[in-house]
Amino acid sequence: MPTSHRQPVDAAAQRKRELARIHALRAKVGMAEDEYRDLMGTLYDGVRSAADLSAQQRRAFAKHLDLLLNASTQRAAWGPKQLLAWSLWQQLGDAGLTRDRGGVALNAWIARQTAVDRIEWLNAAQTASVVEALKMWLKRGREPIKQAGPPHG
Repeated sequence: MPTSHRQPVDAAAQRKRELARIHALRAKVGMAEDEYRDLMGTLYDGVRSAADLSAQQRRAFAKHLDLLLNASTQRAAWGPKQLLAWSLWQQLGDAGLTRDRGGVALNAWIARQTAVDRIEWLNAAQTASVVEALKMWLKRGREPIKQAGPPHG
């Protein structure tokens, strides 16, 4: 029977590497501290510190930030709030709350909400409004559906 020669995982060292990666990715994406914590809180039920995430959540959050970094290089004109809106849109897609995770669909939704055709054309107040609306949509989608009581009659 073959034996494994893998080294045991040092959980503390792994956690430290994951936290360092998360913070490095946040800096590369260009998110302010409050935006970063808002995003984390939205994705992980109010958790606002990477140190409080589980190992699985740390890996998923790092992957999410990595996707944001790739999006930011493709969308160089976007600011952090627009990237946050994109991130929330992707989370809605992951949760099955949108049919299309693409930029065209996001812009179509934004146009319906604001009468502005493209995310990069939003002013700061409109972008903030869009972000808050997306957060609320994601929160509503994660809440259990309340069953109506028995009909009165």
